Amino acid sequence: MKLSAPKILAFETTGYEHVVGVDNSFNPIASNRNKLVGMGFRDPGLAGKFSKVCQLIDQIEEIQSIYDFYGGYNDPKLNEVAVLAKQDLVTLQGIFHTFHSNPTKEFVIPPLPSLSMGTPKIQYKIDYSQEFGTQDKTESKSTFDLFTSVDEYIKNKTRIVGIQLRTLSRLSNITVDFVSSVGRRTEIYGIEEGACSRLALEDQDFIKKIVVKSNRDVDGLGIYLDLNSNRWLFAKGDDDSDNGTEHTFELCDGKFVLGFRGFHSFKKFDTIQVIYAAFQPAKWRNGSTDAVNT
Repeated sequence: MKLSAPKILAFETTGYEHVVGVDNSFNPIASNRNKLVGMGFRDPGLAGKFSKVCQLIDQIEEIQSIYDFYGGYNDPKLNEVAVLAKQDLVTLQGIFHTFHSNPTKEFVIPPLPSLSMGTPKIQYKIDYSQEFGTQDKTESKSTFDLFTSVDEYIKNKTRIVGIQLRTLSRLSNITVDFVSSVGRRTEIYGIEEGACSRLALEDQDFIKKIVVKSNRDVDGLGIYLDLNSNRWLFAKGDDDSDNGTEHTFELCDGKFVLGFRGFHSFKKFDTIQVIYAAFQPAKWRNGSTDAVNT
C-alpha cells in the first residue's frame, strides 16, 4: 500500500567512517571526535568537561566577588582551585585548537584536577552582639530585625549605605538604608520624631565600632566607620535620668555588620543588638572522577 501522508518518525546521525566506500583514513578523526563530544549521556566528552570547568570558574569568581564586596577574605583552597581551573581551561582550549587545525592528530584525554575538587559553596557564621538595654515586660513592644534571610542578604550583595538616628528623651528612631544587586530598601525602626542626624557610607566604608548608651532603655547610639573615630555618628536623648552606661562593641577585620534587631515601644528602644557575619572557608561538595585520565 502506498503511503498517502508519509511522516518522519525518527532519524539518527552517524559519522563519515560508517559511510560505505570511505576508507580507514577517517578513523583518527572519528576517534578524536568521540573524545571531544563523548559517546552518550554518561560520557560527555571533553566538551562536557569544558562546560564543567567554566561553571566552576564562574562559581569561584562569584564567591570571590562577594568576599571582595564585604571587605575581603582569604580562602586558600578556593584560590588554589581557581588556579587549577584556569589551567584546565587553557589545556582544553589547546586541544580544541589542535583538533580544529589538524583533526587527524591523535590526542590524549588530559587530567583535569580541578574537576575532582567538587563545587564550592560560600560559608559564613552569623553572630550577634550582646543585648543592650532591658525588656520591660509590662509594656507592649514591636520587634525589628533584618528584612530578609541572611542567605539572600549576602547573595544579593546587600550593604548599609546610610543610617539616620532620631532622639527625644531617649533614642526614638533608627532608619537604615540598604542597597543591593536587586535594588534599594529603607527600614524604619521606631517613630519618626525628634532631633535628626545622619551618616552616609561610601563603597568601601564598613561599620567598625558601635557604642550604645543604655541602662533600662537605649539612651544613645553611636556608629563609627573606623576605630580612630574619624567618621562617626552619635545621638543620645536629652534625658539623663536613666544614668545610662556606654558600652562599646568593636568588629575586627573579617567581620561585617548586616544590621540591627531588638525591641522598641512607643518613643524609645528597649533593647538593641548588632547582627554581624564572618566568612569561613568555602565548603566543597560532590567531587568527581573527571580528573582521572581515561
